[in-house]
Amino acid sequence: MSFNFLKERQLRKLGVVGKANIDASIAIRMQYIGSGSVTSVTTTTLTDITTVTVVAGATVTTVFDFATYGTVGALVDRINLVGEFEAKVLDSLRSKATASQFIDGAITAGTFNDVTVWDVLVDSDAADYIAYRLCYDRGFTKSCKTRHRVHLKEIKYLINLSGATASAVGVYDCSPDTYPKEEILKYSVATVDNTLTTIRWRGGKDQLTVKEGHDILVIIPDSNDLTDTAAYAQVVGFIE
Repeated sequence: MSFNFLKERQLRKLGVVGKANIDASIAIRMQYIGSGSVTSVTTTTLTDITTVTVVAGATVTTVFDFATYGTVGALVDRINLVGEFEAKVLDSLRSKATASQFIDGAITAGTFNDVTVWDVLVDSDAADYIAYRLCYDRGFTKSCKTRHRVHLKEIKYLINLSGATASAVGVYDCSPDTYPKEEILKYSVATVDNTLTTIRWRGGKDQLTVKEGHDILVIIPDSNDLTDTAAYAQVVGFIE
């Protein structure tokens, strides 16, 4: 094996701590890549996401209706196909339904890595889960999207669940929003109600690792309305 190949494969490890609070998981992150400006991005529960932009002085209204794009993955694929915005799935699964998934109302633009983004947040009460995705980049970096590996060391959560025995913490191996689009359950364990709970990996392994270029999604569901306003889930890991 040549020195150059060894040097090429030496990847720097970066520690990652992520935390999701009630109504703060980001189901979809969007950035505008069109040639105009953004007037608004609005979610209407049970109905659609509507974007309004101005291009060459003309107002462009685009509607992404949930009846047609019934899953988070289908919705993201359609947004990317239209091409006004780039979108990615973050703290959700592609297979989750769109209809009752998102916080209702106009989305306030924010910034991530100095880029303006619009975050479509999970309505924890309606969607009945809190989630967080460990990934190489929660933004839109174009480089090193496939040549990395993500490792999960610890999950810590405290949620007053309404149906703890019917729920399970899930850890998924998720491909990026490119083909093949995979969501593989790698680990699950019954939830613990209203108790600070920590999950670590043992038995010869001190971390859970997924495929190269893939993400880790930790999702903690409730079997009924998740209304605990103090609820949170924290994940600790590293990327290389």
